[in-house]
Amino acid sequence: MNTKHSIQTAYGGIASHKGRSILTLLGIVIGIASIMMIISIGKGAEGLILNQINSMGGDIVVIRPGKEPTGPSDVAGTIFADSLKKRDIEALKKSQNVPHITDIAPVVIVTGSVAYESETYRPQIFGWSVEFMEEMFKVYPQEGYFFNENDIKDMSEELKTRLRGLRKLIKNE
Repeated sequence: MNTKHSIQTAYGGIASHKGRSILTLLGIVIGIASIMMIISIGKGAEGLILNQINSMGGDIVVIRPGKEPTGPSDVAGTIFADSLKKRDIEALKKSQNVPHITDIAPVVIVTGSVAYESETYRPQIFGWSVEFMEEMFKVYPQEGYFFNENDIKDMSEELKTRLRGLRKLIKNE
């Protein structure tokens, strides 16, 4: 069979079944466009994730509380571990435990409600030391200032005083 005969046969099939040919062509176009969109969305997501990781730096390690479960009875303790203790942070700061560490910054992550005018939001709230926010993320408040260690100590003392007062009120009632 020669090339001319093949082309004539193909054209005859397309011409005799126009609806089927148009639907087939449409399916091919939609299929290729879908694959191209999925690939471009995947590449965009990959780029976004890599940019976020690169903005933090490649030398940062995040340590989450918990431990590797050793058996079925350990799973609950691992899942519900909610904080690293001060002694854990102190152990990480020791150069004999982690020889190449340059800095450590504990973080607190909580979910809470924030209301502004008639809108209510449920953001994740991150709490770091001031130095970490300034050095790592180059984040500065537009108005006001970051809490410093003295502010935190003063607030802690004020809360302790209020709690003592509440305890006295409860005992007296």
